[in-house]
Amino acid sequence: MDALRGLLALSVAVYHFSGWSHLFGKGTPASSAVAVLGIYSVEGFFIISGFCFFHLYAGQRFDSRALYRFHLKRFLRIAPVYYLALVLNLLLRRSVGPFGGFRLLQNLTLTFGLFHPNHAMVVGGWSIGVEYVFYLVFPWLAWWLRRRDVLHVSTLASLALAYAYAPDPSATQSMWTAFNRYVELPNHACLFLLGAVVADLRRHIRARVSTLPLLALLLAVFAVAAHFQELFQDHFVVMQGPTRAWYLLASFVVVLACAFYRFGDGQLQRMLRWLGSLSYSVYLLHPFATLAAAGCVSVQDTPRRAFALALVFTVAFATLSRRLLEQPAIAWSRRLTAG
Repeated sequence: MDALRGLLALSVAVYHFSGWSHLFGKGTPASSAVAVLGIYSVEGFFIISGFCFFHLYAGQRFDSRALYRFHLKRFLRIAPVYYLALVLNLLLRRSVGPFGGFRLLQNLTLTFGLFHPNHAMVVGGWSIGVEYVFYLVFPWLAWWLRRRDVLHVSTLASLALAYAYAPDPSATQSMWTAFNRYVELPNHACLFLLGAVVADLRRHIRARVSTLPLLALLLAVFAVAAHFQELFQDHFVVMQGPTRAWYLLASFVVVLACAFYRFGDGQLQRMLRWLGSLSYSVYLLHPFATLAAAGCVSVQDTPRRAFALALVFTVAFATLSRRLLEQPAIAWSRRLTAG
């Protein structure tokens, strides 16, 4: 799952970089495909997160000590890189939305998802707010969904809620209004529960797949998606209605297939693990790579070079962040929760 998360984080960066550099024309097959991949990579994060939590904590009983350890580990895993992005946004005057003391407090405590995910003061931070809400309620969810019938009924109910809650694709609305509606928790809670379903299936099915069947299945999913893909300029078209239902199904199938993959220890797998270890920093820090790239080359004159340089800066920034922030924070959380 870490390897898949790394590929998805890179896909989000490619999506944003292609729009920033105008690498593809609007409404072209390439721009539409990259947009779908970037948007649904974020949705894939939520499914992977649900899988990992319900897989790793299956049967966990959360007494007071376990709750303390769980929440401290989760906070120290998320906060350091988020704080770095927050400080950089403030220093570079790139914070999202109006500045306010209460809003800053929400960001410092990572609780802005409880108010509105778009209270994030970090580019792309809305998904971190939604994710942290999942962290806050997970111990209760683990207890509530311990029975398979309750899990499956709750997942179906959350999918129905997401479908009913999503904005009408035919309605006239501003881009900001549509985005505000899209990022809210009811639209994404079903994804975390779909991850729980993947974990449940993996526990009860012993079969595993090797590399060739996995690649064949993934290629089939992408081929079907490409066949039915329509060209668009408004990216909200694929975030609503039946189109979103189809792409959520495709995202679920991809995560499900990877959950049953018998992961080896070859060179490719090691490289994917390395990319997966950078995924969180890639996601939060890639917007700053555009600034670094723009300071080195002309985006208008050399869009391909700007695009490639932004990817290089992204990997470099993420590697430094992993080594200097994430790994020390993880080690510190282990020491604090030892025993």
